[in-house]
Amino acid sequence: MLKIEGVKKMKLEKIINKAKSVIPEPKSLRAQLFEDCRKKFEEKKDFEYLLRFIDERGLEMFRKYEQKAFLLALQLFFENKFKDKQKTEEVLEKWKNIIQTKGTAEFIRLLSKELNEVIEIIRLLEKSIGQMRKARADVQFQESIKFLLSLYGIKSEIPTNNEDKQRLGYIDIVVPSVAEAFTKPDKCFFITCKRTLRERWRQEVPQATVNQRFYFVTLDLDVPLNKICEFQEKKLIIYLPTESYNKIVEENKDSKKPINVSYIRPLGELVIDLKN
Repeated sequence: MLKIEGVKKMKLEKIINKAKSVIPEPKSLRAQLFEDCRKKFEEKKDFEYLLRFIDERGLEMFRKYEQKAFLLALQLFFENKFKDKQKTEEVLEKWKNIIQTKGTAEFIRLLSKELNEVIEIIRLLEKSIGQMRKARADVQFQESIKFLLSLYGIKSEIPTNNEDKQRLGYIDIVVPSVAEAFTKPDKCFFITCKRTLRERWRQEVPQATVNQRFYFVTLDLDVPLNKICEFQEKKLIIYLPTESYNKIVEENKDSKKPINVSYIRPLGELVIDLKN
């Protein structure tokens, strides 16, 4: 195991795991997020606004815990280097002020210039936390949509067991239930949720079939017209942020191969369509 001067026998993995432990479990973060959203719902029953609120607030919360993880990693490093609690606290206070006032990116940049001996730990932690953030993002997006639908009185279910997941493929949410997806598929809505459209999105969306309603929900603000054409070929209705929707509608007016705009809708219409 790689060692760094000043850390002695403490392994990188131990420091990184201990630092990441300050980031709460996803369910704990979602509980707080959803409680905040429930209060917002009483003020403004706007599906798109609430979905974006959860997404932005969730990222903000995660970033704060991310900063705590970086500071804990530094603390562990300094404790082993100085063997002096007061000196550790003094140095740590400086970096705490930097990360809180200038942000994580500037914090890492300055560390690389001033404390090169610790930057390897921080870089590895940054990579590990980044992977954690990405892994949580899509799950939180699915759970957020399910939660919001419940506020509007719409029953839905996320497939959880392996057999159901295998049978449903890339379907993330079924309205009203997974059981009815197999017994009464013509009465159900099948929803695929992707916060952003990645390179592999084509393999991650289903092909709509006769008498089945397949919806795709995204927060992506930059969906090109050619991707909408491919959604149309799959007979999928895609729900977009209003600004993306308006942009595509305008671009379509001048397109040599215009799309059927009935396949794209603003996010706010999802609730209306699911209730009809």
